[in-house]
Amino acid sequence: MSTALCIILSRIQFMVKSPATHRLEKSGIEISAIGTGLWAVGGGWGPVNDQQALAAIDASLDAGINFFDTADVYGNGHSEELLGKAMRGRRERFVVATKIGWVGYDGKNNRSQYDSVDKLIAGVEESLRRLQTDHIDLIQNHIFYREPNTDVFIEGFQRLQRDGKVRAYGLSSSDFAFIKDFNRDGHCATLQIDYSLLNRTPESEIFLYCQANNIGVVVRGALAMGILAGNSLPRRDSRR
Repeated sequence: MSTALCIILSRIQFMVKSPATHRLEKSGIEISAIGTGLWAVGGGWGPVNDQQALAAIDASLDAGINFFDTADVYGNGHSEELLGKAMRGRRERFVVATKIGWVGYDGKNNRSQYDSVDKLIAGVEESLRRLQTDHIDLIQNHIFYREPNTDVFIEGFQRLQRDGKVRAYGLSSSDFAFIKDFNRDGHCATLQIDYSLLNRTPESEIFLYCQANNIGVVVRGALAMGILAGNSLPRRDSRR
């Protein structure tokens, strides 16, 4: 996976000399139009070489990319640790987005472990430790539907924002009702959502809502897990 990531980034480097930047709406954060997702570098998708992963991050920076998206659950924190290592001595070149929610999730009772604001803040502080930084640019609720502790996430994120530990907060979801609920006080700054030529569902309502409410959109799955990258799929690949 990391080798493939390096190849993709090499293509980006060739195609994009000075990538455009966009403001994440009400957050005021300026990010490159193309970002680098770090799910695979945490492991779980096959063998990963840390040095290749770090080289891929360097290739992103060389291509003008400043936006890096990770999560506490990717590789049980290893993805965040690698990003933290890559940022040493050059934190100002990175816009860091991470997510929280699935670590310790109680599937039987369908609820996160974060039943208090203090627990949520402690979880985000663990991410800060792994990232070796004093602030996260964008913290996101990784759970894509309402669960009993959703309000804890909103209150906790707002407290972290007031304390200067996060610059903005948002969520990762395709559930329109949940998106509106998470933004009920108007402070949700971003939405991360699956969107590609093969999945244009968000165009009908969600993107219009985000535009009307000044919510920045972070697209994931733009290449449909590699299907749109021009690569042939193995015969037994589930993406077929």
